[in-house]
Amino acid sequence: MRLGTIVEGHGDSLALPTLITRVARERFQRTDVVMPKTPMRITRSRFSANFDDYSKALQLLAPQCDGILVVLDSDDDDPATLRSSLESRAQQLVGHVPVRVAPAVREYEAWLIASIPEMAGQLTLPADATYSGSAESVRGAKGAFKKLTTNRVYSETVDQKKFTAILDITATESRSPSFAQFIQLLGELL
Repeated sequence: MRLGTIVEGHGDSLALPTLITRVARERFQRTDVVMPKTPMRITRSRFSANFDDYSKALQLLAPQCDGILVVLDSDDDDPATLRSSLESRAQQLVGHVPVRVAPAVREYEAWLIASIPEMAGQLTLPADATYSGSAESVRGAKGAFKKLTTNRVYSETVDQKKFTAILDITATESRSPSFAQFIQLLGELL
């Protein structure tokens, strides 16, 4: 299964292959997912229909992929509207290749926050690290996650992949509807 990926951030481009590999193996018992070494990265503003970066990325990936997964932060946008808009544009451009868009509500780090109890005591999280409330309601999830770490600044490009590697998939799925949707959409592509 050849899976193309498109992401928004530098940290996402490093973390997403780890997340896909883990979910494919642990949830769907799939070890045959082949991805480019690094996902195509498009800054959020360049997903806009006013620019053709998203279109170009889809058209470059489509001939060499069995499916394409797009992961980006929804920020303040409605994730359902964002997903629908980007999937509709993809259908018009590369309708022969299934494309699924999985927006992380607010930010990718909201998915990490949803797994705080299970990751506590690992990497730079203190053993007593907790987070109360809904991870997806946090505006500024990167900052909130950074406050939970000890002795250093959270860096997307250094830390996001490491935390993704230890994220508890089942717990995160139960606490984050957008992560649950990510799993469902990945499963549709597999």
